[in-house]
Amino acid sequence: MKIVSIANQKGGVGKSLITTLLAQALSQNYKKKILVIDSDPQQSITELRRLQKHKGIKEFSYPIESCDILNIDSILKQYSKMDIVFIDMPGQLYDLKGNLTNVMDFLWLVDYIFIPIQAGKTEIMSSMEYYSNLLKVKETKEKNKKHLDIKFFVNLYQNNNDYKGLDTLLEAGNYPVMQNKIKKSVEYERSLSSEISLLKTSKTTIYNELTYFVDEFIKCVNL
Repeated sequence: MKIVSIANQKGGVGKSLITTLLAQALSQNYKKKILVIDSDPQQSITELRRLQKHKGIKEFSYPIESCDILNIDSILKQYSKMDIVFIDMPGQLYDLKGNLTNVMDFLWLVDYIFIPIQAGKTEIMSSMEYYSNLLKVKETKEKNKKHLDIKFFVNLYQNNNDYKGLDTLLEAGNYPVMQNKIKKSVEYERSLSSEISLLKTSKTTIYNELTYFVDEFIKCVNL
């Protein structure tokens, strides 16, 4: 069982969207056993499932469990036969006093973290700070013979100078980053109203883009 989080300390970067897109594609198109645990205080993924049920959708390709970070371990024991567990977690690793939050307890369980990054000075600085903090966690885990792999991926990509600058920054810094990007498209947002994977419904270039992204993700987590 692989435990994965699409995570960032900054809100609005698309972590819940990407988690949902991956869960749908992996469960429906790749026939993997998927669980999503929603431990983010905003409960975006749980609310999305509630809205889908309100629309009359009754069958779902993967379960969603809402729980506090401290109770994640017990949920994992209940779903021990999953291929991948996605955990949507709070972003802050440290509180205002610089102390580690309860998120550290969760990070001890996680195998892979994918950080969505966007162009923009504030977004880049926040994502880099988060990455730097995660490296400290990774070092601590490795000392205890535990694995943590961290990668960036470019989200809401647009063909402009800001994103070209971001590409240059990531390459120059030799940061671990996925080759495939998720472009800015209303088709992604619209797909959330349905439980059906975009890889079953899309007839645009989004189909190829998402397919390449999911295939690369599968290689990254050694699934």
